[in-house]
Amino acid sequence: MTDDERAYAEKEAREDFERDLTTRLDRAIRVPIGAIAPAHHFAAPILECRRMFIAGHFFGCITLTQAVAEAVARFLVTANNLTVPDMNDYGSVVNALQKNRAIPVISDGGKGDAAL
Repeated sequence: MTDDERAYAEKEAREDFERDLTTRLDRAIRVPIGAIAPAHHFAAPILECRRMFIAGHFFGCITLTQAVAEAVARFLVTANNLTVPDMNDYGSVVNALQKNRAIPVISDGGKGDAAL
């Protein structure tokens, strides 16, 4: 890469950054980092989901969020010694978590605010 090419690429990157800064800041405010426990099993991928959302990489964010949700569900099944016919069947995993409504694995308070 020549110096001129590098200067042009840097100028483009700075313009993109400046143009997107306000919307990125707005998205960062919508998803506060304080809600993510640093020592939590899933902290790193959840933080990556947040970074992708802030950067505007929505399809990647959605895909990673789904993967994390599936991993959390499987973790909860294992941690609560629940029986699931097929751990690879996400529907079976979710059904196992919802089976005993008298003693729910995920309380209503634990579900959080989905209206971000």
